[in-house]
Amino acid sequence: MMQPEPFNMICPKCGYSKKVTPRSDAIGIEMIQQCPKCQTYMERKEIQESSFFGKLFGK
Repeated sequence: MMQPEPFNMICPKCGYSKKVTPRSDAIGIEMIQQCPKCQTYMERKEIQESSFFGKLFGK
């Protein structure tokens, strides 16, 4: 079993964001979450590796 890649959930209305790191791929990771600040549905955005180590090691 491989652990799914982490991703961000971002509110399109107020900009609140939360990093999500799934523990398993057994349960669907496409969760519908509401923003705790404004109750708008949050959108999934993949994490962009822009760090020095991410570029160095190809991640």
